[in-house]
Amino acid sequence: MVAQLTGLGLFVAVFAIAARRNLHLGISMLPVACAVGIWLAGMPLDDVLQGFPVGIVVLLAGVTYFFGIAHVNGTIDALMAAVVARVGGRAVTLPVLFFLMTAVVSAMGSPLAGLVTAPIGMPLAKRFGIDPMLMALAIATGLSAGAFAPTSLFGIVTYGVAQGAGVDLNAFVLFAVACAANVALFIVAFASFGGPALARRHREKRVAAVAGTAFTPRQKLTLVCMCGLVAVVVISSAMPQRCSRLRC
Repeated sequence: MVAQLTGLGLFVAVFAIAARRNLHLGISMLPVACAVGIWLAGMPLDDVLQGFPVGIVVLLAGVTYFFGIAHVNGTIDALMAAVVARVGGRAVTLPVLFFLMTAVVSAMGSPLAGLVTAPIGMPLAKRFGIDPMLMALAIATGLSAGAFAPTSLFGIVTYGVAQGAGVDLNAFVLFAVACAANVALFIVAFASFGGPALARRHREKRVAAVAGTAFTPRQKLTLVCMCGLVAVVVISSAMPQRCSRLRC
């Protein structure tokens, strides 16, 4: 009884500390779970970690860390600025543009990273007379679509759990379904919050030139690594499907 109450107390304490210090609850709880399992429950470490998807966590940590570097060295911001500068400021294209940009950023490991497009998209919506609800929903649906990419959190976890349970899930089918559902939601939002009125505008407005669109050598190398990561994910996801057809 004492061991159970101690374990619950540690759980509450770690939850409170993680919430207070803005730490990831799952990562913070892992060493505590190992300590409780080994010292209070008398379990071997292998038994404690048996139900924990270590491989998925390592993959998530690596992908998130990589794209965290891409965000810190300015590659993500420079990429978004370059896209906005090249597409221009025609109001009707901006919700579509931010849907796509948010989906791409969200597909880069952490879905919440897609929210970096919001500080750019919302002021542009105000400037060009776009309903803020339309821009917000464009960003939200783009975030949700990209989150189920094979390189992002929800896609990695869903695919990993399905494979662990013996479910033959194709990562690209999962991504396609998520994209289709969110594109449908975006179309409904576009039709409901002023999209047709934007399409009827005859006058085009251009976004002012965005400074800092030139990529530094370090950012160019980061872009090359991004493309390499995507290529590895595509190849590694396709190979099991090919092997199953060839019975290898």
